[in-house]
This record gives sequence, structure tokens and C-alpha cells, in this order.
Amino acid sequence: MPTPVTVTPTLPQLALPTTAAPQVGRFGEAVETPGKVRIEVSKPEPYQPKGLDEEETKPPRAVVFTVTITNNTGKTLTNLHTLGFGSFTEQGGKETVEVETLHGSELSMGVPDLPPGKLTKLRLAYGLPAKPGSLRLQPLVLPERAEVYFEGEV
Repeated sequence: MPTPVTVTPTLPQLALPTTAAPQVGRFGEAVETPGKVRIEVSKPEPYQPKGLDEEETKPPRAVVFTVTITNNTGKTLTNLHTLGFGSFTEQGGKETVEVETLHGSELSMGVPDLPPGKLTKLRLAYGLPAKPGSLRLQPLVLPERAEVYFEGEV
């Protein structure tokens, strides 16, 4: 009679999505994620809001950024989304307030699918308090779950 053999099933190792430590760039610089998506946020420029949505109130001041996204991966990037929020701290202040993107006819609302080796440019504007201060933005939600922030004085 054959000797019984005990078989212990093994489960394959699943690669769970992970998020690397957030990367932080300055306005006017570029950052490349571990997944090879390059993001550059221009230095802020003054912006006069035009064609705001009915529910939007004109802020005391506003700035606009050009966000350049370059796909250095080997696949088409889909489901990229802009984020509509940032955080602002007035110079000399301790309180941080949330700022939102403005919606206007000449501003970007969505992000097109981006084939490998291609780039796209978006225009994002933010309403700000009257006094200068520090602004921190996370302009995009990336499919690789990478967190990239940009910050600087505005």
C-alpha cells in the first residue's frame, strides 16, 4: 500500500498596491513618480476669474498654474483626475485653510487619456485669500496611487 502524502496548498503571493512616500516639488519644478509619470507645475501667475459657475464667489485674488503631465510609462494612462483642493497658510499665520479650484471656460476640467511618450497641459486656477502666503497643492489623482504635492509662496 502506498504511503500517504500530505499536501499543503500554497497561495500565490498577491502584490497589493502600495503608496510610496509622498513626493514634494516646488512650483516651477518637475517631479517624476516611481511609476514614471512626470508632473510639472508652473510658477503661479495672477489670474482674473472669468465665467465662474453661478455658485462660485469671486475670491479676493486668484492664481493660475500650467500643469504638464508626461507619460514615461509603457502604457496609456487612463482615469487621471484633477483634484480641486489645496491648503493655504497666510504669511505669519498659523491657520491653514482649504482653497478650491475655480471653474472657468478657459480652465481645464478633465484629463484626457495619455498614450506612452506623450504629454498634456492643463490650466488650473485657485482662489486665494487677500494676503500672501504658502500654498500646497496635489494637482492629480494618479492611477498608481502615488502622492505628489507642489508648494510655494503665492
